[in-house]
Amino acid sequence: MKAKEYYYEYIAPEEGGKSYQELQAIDMKSRFGYVSADSVGKNFTPRYSNDFLLDYLIEDFARNADASLQNRLENIFVAKRFNKVPNARAKGSKKDYEGDLIFFQVGLSDACFQYAILLSNFQYMKAYLKDYGINHPKSLEQVSVFQDKLIKLSNAQKRWSSYWDFIQIEKDFNLIEGSQSEQEERAAEIALLTDRFILGHEIAHHLLGHTGNYDIGKGYIELLPDNCKLWHKSDSVHAKEFQADALSLLMTCNATKELSNHQDRENPKTGSALGALLTLTVLGQLAGDIHKPTRTHPKVAVRYKQAMHILVELTYHGFLIHIFEDFLSFHKLLHTTQNRGFTGDIDDLFKD
Repeated sequence: MKAKEYYYEYIAPEEGGKSYQELQAIDMKSRFGYVSADSVGKNFTPRYSNDFLLDYLIEDFARNADASLQNRLENIFVAKRFNKVPNARAKGSKKDYEGDLIFFQVGLSDACFQYAILLSNFQYMKAYLKDYGINHPKSLEQVSVFQDKLIKLSNAQKRWSSYWDFIQIEKDFNLIEGSQSEQEERAAEIALLTDRFILGHEIAHHLLGHTGNYDIGKGYIELLPDNCKLWHKSDSVHAKEFQADALSLLMTCNATKELSNHQDRENPKTGSALGALLTLTVLGQLAGDIHKPTRTHPKVAVRYKQAMHILVELTYHGFLIHIFEDFLSFHKLLHTTQNRGFTGDIDDLFKD
């Protein structure tokens, strides 16, 4: 029995093989701009996931992977679950089914979407300030919109942080207000990149043998330079998280083929850097203290630092400098209103 059949028959028989969008009656037109719950229900048959976007992302991973990874991904199933805990989970392998099973809880994904909206507004504000100057009415309008959303998200973050293991986003909470279709689409693109990194991280736990199945992942990440391999300096529990981050970045940047073949590489998806760094930013805001590890996870600051080192190896330096600078400014604004997470100080980031 495959992981997908096991999920629908024994874990969630009440879902009847339906998609997540169909079950939750989610009209994704409001978030992603091009699909409704009805169309998903009529036209989508779960293969890799009960969520049609996660299904697409896994298919993309497989399409850009070598034969070994492709064969493993063919037997994976990702079950999106309406659970607000701020993490996904690679389910430990069992003899009851063939393949790998992942529970993709929506808490972290939902939080990342709200931060993606804010980051999108931040980017628009910067562009207007550059093109029109600080005193132009269009610039002032963008600054005002960004400030309002920054404060609104800060107040929501205080509620989320009071119970860190449960992200309760109120039904009517949404930083997108009125008609902002262009910014909405940009935010949706960024949010999909964060989902891509989160999904890659959980798949990586399976591929690296962390859940009891056989390991086919370490051969890829060990090809990275030493400054990218912080798992060698960590205890065994935290090492797994550093390894999963690293393999996720290789998959999201479509770099597994290039690394395994020792080829010169150019990354076709530099936006993957945006998804990884924003996800880690959100984890930092949720954790509060980025320099404090937990029992299961290393310091968020050190995870961010490793991600930066790996991205330097995989992507265009000119693009990365622009992205890193953007995030430092974004962090500074978040810290000003939330007094938690990343400070926007490069020395603080690298003090660990």
